[in-house]
Amino acid sequence: MDSNYDQETKLTNFPVQAPDGSIIILPSYTDKLKNESIKLYSLGAEYEFDAFTLTVEGQTNDIASAWYAQGAYNLNKFTPYVTYGQQFDDHEHKVGDSYLLGVRYDLHYNVSLNAEWQHFKAYRNASGAFVDTPEDDNANMYTIIVNFVF
Repeated sequence: MDSNYDQETKLTNFPVQAPDGSIIILPSYTDKLKNESIKLYSLGAEYEFDAFTLTVEGQTNDIASAWYAQGAYNLNKFTPYVTYGQQFDDHEHKVGDSYLLGVRYDLHYNVSLNAEWQHFKAYRNASGAFVDTPEDDNANMYTIIVNFVF
């Protein structure tokens, strides 16, 4: 993908460092970027061998790149799976990785229930999706998901 776009980001209670070193809280802050561009490339593959499925996908753009690999094994209505992924900055330094363990249970032909545990680890003082770098460089996320196809 090669695209041009405009972006507007609105923040509330935004901390800014004043010239004297003190922190000022702005009640509202808007950042506007005009005519930005991005080039995004993505490639993925999936291989099925009997009940085992292997999925690999990677993507790169102007500011970051990431990849993941997932293995899943179908046991009738249950499908346990494991995923590993990494994220890199624009200098190809690793800034994060994650491990995921999950299980899918098929409730109906078009409805499933998933339970997942994912562990995230940040490197190089990366902030990830946060504005500020978190104090802790790792996190755990527990998820229950209901999927349906209609």
